[in-house]
Amino acid sequence: MQEGENHALIARLQKEAKDAGGRFFVLNGNHELQAAIGDLRYFSEDDVMKFSELPGDTRSAKVRGAFVRGGPYANWIANNPVMVRVGRDLFVHAGLESWVEYFLIDEINAMVKSWFLYFQGNGPQPLLSTGWIIGQVGPMWTRLLSEGRISEEQISSMLKTKGVARVIVGHTVTASRLPEITYGGKLVKIDTGMSAAFGGNGPSAIQIMDGKLERFVFARPRSGLVDKCNAQLIPH
Repeated sequence: MQEGENHALIARLQKEAKDAGGRFFVLNGNHELQAAIGDLRYFSEDDVMKFSELPGDTRSAKVRGAFVRGGPYANWIANNPVMVRVGRDLFVHAGLESWVEYFLIDEINAMVKSWFLYFQGNGPQPLLSTGWIIGQVGPMWTRLLSEGRISEEQISSMLKTKGVARVIVGHTVTASRLPEITYGGKLVKIDTGMSAAFGGNGPSAIQIMDGKLERFVFARPRSGLVDKCNAQLIPH
């Protein structure tokens, strides 16, 4: 799919969810941040070519132009959260560290948004003291939790401050290439390496209904969207 098609699909799903009385959330992560500052480290040549029609003297400028002021995706990514609570579940791109105990979810999202707006040319420079939020310890980059370098006591404390029972994260590819549940059910890791950069593993998903979490894998489609009929339940 081209970037425009991806965006159109997400917009359609958001509308369908709203019409059905639900919500469809898109979380910002390090890739959105890198796009906003023109960092192409994780962009393939095919990715870059998708932005070749945009103005700019360099490859980086062309890509960044799609995500900064006046670009087609600027407002969209600036208004996406980095962290969302749904019931007793907390969703965040990369993970948590001790900072989550000292800030409200809305405050975390607001700090991240202020940096996006700054990089896009749509806002003033935030206080430098908040720069950690977009750095290696922040919610878009940290790997401490996914790598098991936080104690169970620590994660329990962090989740308690947010009134949730578990946190769902991406960013760090799981060793099994399947969604993994660790810390006695308190952490769910769902980055299974679908990107070609990590081997192009087949699609996977989790489903949470009435608090019960199920994991699924799908047969990789030859083209188009994943067929839900090809879902295979992963036993606990």
